[in-house]
Amino acid sequence: MKAYVQTAIGRFEERDLPAPSAGPGEVVLRMRAALTCGTDVKILRRGHTKVSLPVTMGHEVCGEIVELGEGVSGWKIGERAAPGVSGPCGRCADCAAGRANLCSGTPAWMWGTFAERVRIPAGIVAANLHRVPEGVADEVAAFLDPLASVIHGWNRLGKPDPGPGTQLRGAQAPVRAARVVVG
Repeated sequence: MKAYVQTAIGRFEERDLPAPSAGPGEVVLRMRAALTCGTDVKILRRGHTKVSLPVTMGHEVCGEIVELGEGVSGWKIGERAAPGVSGPCGRCADCAAGRANLCSGTPAWMWGTFAERVRIPAGIVAANLHRVPEGVADEVAAFLDPLASVIHGWNRLGKPDPGPGTQLRGAQAPVRAARVVVG
């Protein structure tokens, strides 16, 4: 399969890689839309201590399920899905206390959406893989995970009064998505 791989700081290239296959509890998505995040740009420009090169970049995506791993239920081939970038371990003290967003165990991470297909780890399938409703464009669905982070942060502020000077900024597709959710 074709993939865009960062090979060094400031350098990426198209490569042919083996297609992923789904392990137990996992799914494989065929890309429909993959977005570039600020993290992708930062890693390309200066690297990251937790990311070893070479790496297939990308983590904001909407895809179509093309393979289900053993034990996956509630999903079927052909459904559109948008995964979060991570999934909680489900076993640590934070997860047990209902704070999965603060998982201190070994959460699942998903990277590699700048490829034709990506394997979604079992932890994400179990806790952070979302169906895309009919009528929601692929590009908008791929933007929902980062948008959810912004809305979560906004909600943590309490009930702020946006006032007339508040702006929601972003590229054309993200702003359309934000209007649907926020306004």
